[in-house]
Amino acid sequence: MNMNRLKLDSEKGFTLIESMIAAVVMAISVLGLAQLIGVSVHQSALARNNTMAITVATQMVEELKTNFNKELNDKIADPFAADHTNLTAGAHGPRSVSLAPPTGSAMGTVTWIVSWDVVISGNQKTVEVEVAPQISNSVQNETVAITTVFMP
Repeated sequence: MNMNRLKLDSEKGFTLIESMIAAVVMAISVLGLAQLIGVSVHQSALARNNTMAITVATQMVEELKTNFNKELNDKIADPFAADHTNLTAGAHGPRSVSLAPPTGSAMGTVTWIVSWDVVISGNQKTVEVEVAPQISNSVQNETVAITTVFMP
């Protein structure tokens, strides 16, 4: 009877090796999860910056479209007037555009360099707007381009 009791007592609990293996497996899992969170935060920052660049490019296209319509309606004589965004053939810019961060954001003001190229073919103008970060880093490193055609 004494033997059975000893045998049962010795089989209870984990051995030191089992505990160490469990700790190693848990550490590897936690490190993998931490790396996944880091990648997720970086990708989120890239997406935010690409969205801001697309917003700047879209605003520029809208400004150019407004001026194209003014040209058609008002027959602007001076394409270089102070309030007129140049739609003559060729490369134009660069123009610096700054976006303030949303309220409560820890992000600083981001500055973009906007340039555009106009190709005139008959009565249509093909416009390519390019937006690049003023300071390139691991988060702000991509140039965004939007091409559109203006026709009467």
